[in-house]
Amino acid sequence: MDYVAKRAKILKQDQADLDALKAEYDPLFETTNDNIAVQDMEIKNDVLMCAESIQGGIYRPVHTQGRIAWDNDRMNYYAESRPDILQFRNQGQASVTLRVVK
Repeated sequence: MDYVAKRAKILKQDQADLDALKAEYDPLFETTNDNIAVQDMEIKNDVLMCAESIQGGIYRPVHTQGRIAWDNDRMNYYAESRPDILQFRNQGQASVTLRVVK
C-alpha cells in the first residue's frame, strides 16, 4: 500500500506535465496515423490495379488472387443427377488449430 500511495503522489505531481505533453503530441499522432492510413490505401489500390506483388523498401505488398468457392449444397444436388462430376472433387484432411483464449 505504501508503494501505491507513493506512486500516486509522484504521478499527481507530474500529471499536469503529462497532460500538456499529451495535448501537444496527440494531434501530431492523429495526423500521422491518418497519413499512414491514406498511404496504405493508395498502395493497396495500386497493387490491385497492377495485379502483382511489388517490393518497396522494407515492405512488400503481396497481391493474392481471390479465392474460388463452390456452393457445396448445390454441387451435391447437381452430382445426384450427374455423378461423373464427383471425380473432380477433392477434399483435404481435417485439421485442428489451437488458439489462446483471452
